[in-house]
Amino acid sequence: MVVTSVKGHLKDMTFLSNVRSFKSYELIELFDVNVDKVPKLESQKSTIGHLRRVVEVCKRLYLLLYCDLEGESIAKEVVEVCQEVNSDLLIRSARFSSLHKSDIKAAFRDAGQINHRFSDAADFRREINLRNGYVFTRFQTSLLSNAYKIHNVLSYGMCQLPTLGFIVEQCEERKNQVWKIKCTHKIVDDTTKFSMDVSDSQEATSIYNSCIQNSRARVKPMLTLRIIVY
Repeated sequence: MVVTSVKGHLKDMTFLSNVRSFKSYELIELFDVNVDKVPKLESQKSTIGHLRRVVEVCKRLYLLLYCDLEGESIAKEVVEVCQEVNSDLLIRSARFSSLHKSDIKAAFRDAGQINHRFSDAADFRREINLRNGYVFTRFQTSLLSNAYKIHNVLSYGMCQLPTLGFIVEQCEERKNQVWKIKCTHKIVDDTTKFSMDVSDSQEATSIYNSCIQNSRARVKPMLTLRIIVY
């Protein structure tokens, strides 16, 4: 018996090389162009080579991976790599939720097939993340680089989008929070109103307290502006 392990996914989902240029496709087209699964990291390539060497002389392959969508997807990748060099393998997936001796024995005794619906769902999720990440990154980089003269790639993935949305929401909320200081000066029938917009709450409170503490005010400069309405 040979026991070995893998470091997560053996292959990364990616676009073909001709798609990776920013100017190669329109953003909307990135939702339809083909994607591929290839080993990109050296650790992935070395793990694949190791599996191929080990499995050549094996008759059975038992998979003991996480019993979730991602685990089934990784198991499917392991099977594909191993079957390339040994198509006669008897393949089983052992599922267990504890490390007790009886549970491990039961997992091997009742080992079944890979849940391809789980693995397909995980691959679909990876593909959605890839396409959305590419589109949003290119859109954001093009938009902000022109507006703010930024020359770096501004990359955001699906996991970061909720956080980015929260930041933008808070920023817009801060912009809309304006404190108004209003004063009215009345002499007989002549009333003059003064108003001031302050975006900082502490500054607004300070000005307000100064007005309360000093009920008399003196107008120093006066400025006349010509307003043209088009």
